[in-house]
Amino acid sequence: MTRPKKEETLAKTKDVHLRMNETEYDLLAERAKANSMTVSDFVRSALDNQKVIIKLLFIFTGQ
Repeated sequence: MTRPKKEETLAKTKDVHLRMNETEYDLLAERAKANSMTVSDFVRSALDNQKVIIKLLFIFTGQ
């Protein structure tokens, strides 16, 4: 027996990848655990409840 499909609006179809060092990840994981959440749910919640600032950095090498 297969699991019923989620409603299209609830299905998570996009991925976001980011890199961080071990210390940053440990802090993130601790905060998620303290809130009884997975890291993914914690990040999703933070994005929903806080102002997000996106910064772009362009590096000109002169070549």
